[in-house]
Amino acid sequence: MWSRRPPPVPSLAATFCIAVSGSPSKVFSSCQGFSALHTAALYGRLDCIQMLVDKFKVDVNLASLTGWRPIHLVLSKESRNAALECLQYLIKKQADVNVQNQSGVSPLHKAASEGRENCILELIKAGADVHIQDYEGQKPIDLCRMWGHRSCAKCLASAMWKADKAHFAQQVTKLNKIKEACEVQKIEFLKREQMEINLSNKLAFDEWLAKKHLPPPPARIERCLDMKRKSVLPHRGTRKKTSPILSFEEIVPLRVDDIYQVRKDRRCRPWNISTNLTSLPATCISRPETVRLGIHPDPPAEHDFTSYLFLYKNSYGDPEIQVDGIGKVLDMPDLPFEVLKKSLYPDTRVTRLDVPGDLRPQHIFGLQHRRRPGPEHRWTDQMALSLRQTVDPALLAYLMLVFVALWVKPPSLLGLLIRRLAVRIPATG
Repeated sequence: MWSRRPPPVPSLAATFCIAVSGSPSKVFSSCQGFSALHTAALYGRLDCIQMLVDKFKVDVNLASLTGWRPIHLVLSKESRNAALECLQYLIKKQADVNVQNQSGVSPLHKAASEGRENCILELIKAGADVHIQDYEGQKPIDLCRMWGHRSCAKCLASAMWKADKAHFAQQVTKLNKIKEACEVQKIEFLKREQMEINLSNKLAFDEWLAKKHLPPPPARIERCLDMKRKSVLPHRGTRKKTSPILSFEEIVPLRVDDIYQVRKDRRCRPWNISTNLTSLPATCISRPETVRLGIHPDPPAEHDFTSYLFLYKNSYGDPEIQVDGIGKVLDMPDLPFEVLKKSLYPDTRVTRLDVPGDLRPQHIFGLQHRRRPGPEHRWTDQMALSLRQTVDPALLAYLMLVFVALWVKPPSLLGLLIRRLAVRIPATG
């Protein structure tokens, strides 16, 4: 375990040796690498720190031979009540709040081990990493528990929870961007596949016409064939599929203008939505998809990428996404495998309400019991035992008399009386 306190600091006379020459400033340090700035930070001398940083331009991130920085030393025990002011000044001067020494100790580790709650809050406010670990794998909250600083542990636990929530929201946003890009790519892929299928169908139709020595159809028939060719591929509800590729209309529905254009080509009369009694009755009454019943609108259905994305774990156990025909997703979000699976494949989610399939009835013997009765157990066993213990006290008295009579060794008058009474009890009972 790393030491709670930094190594011993040399005397003030040896460290506060500041000589100004040619260059703006030159600060001499001891054999352990401790300079005047380190000593001033260790004892909480804010005036000396300001003089060294502002006047002599000493680097606030100056390291000793073992990696201790001034921001580490201001959190020591020797700085007393001046630690917070010195820390605020160093943070204002762009001191690194996540810097680590040779043992991996960060300023947050130091503040947690010393129990300085106000300094912990200041470091968290400045952007310190609450999940940072030293070279022994210990986090700042582990040091709070080790040294018994309960208030500091509560503060760090709250900060860690907030950091985890923010990180999770950031990664979910990254995953949503990946899903949007994959959805656009999938639509483009289906467009290309649909164009290829339409072209192959047209070539096959032209070849069939040439084989039958038939003239090409007129333009009106061509338009009808083009409109019908869009629905050649099967829909999702059909069981028999002639092609594994879904039609483009299943992904992108037709607009209202397209539907109206189709009806106009078929010479159908447009719908009359007027409420006038003299007009023809409306045969189709519906509401737009944007208008939903109820107070809260229904959430839109999430897109399922089962046929386009492949989610798996690599040799290291990390999740990876393989896009069909493109490759792997390089910038993977830092999310668990189960969260990625639920987000990419929403159709595989199990609902909380478990109902019987096709409303099939369930028999009473199909329910789970504490102990399933077998051939060696009968329902009369428990019932007979319960009746003998509660309703038949005469049987218990008879068994007691028999037990006493058998254990009376000398043939005394009492033993003979008990035996005779034991013989008579079953007959009277």
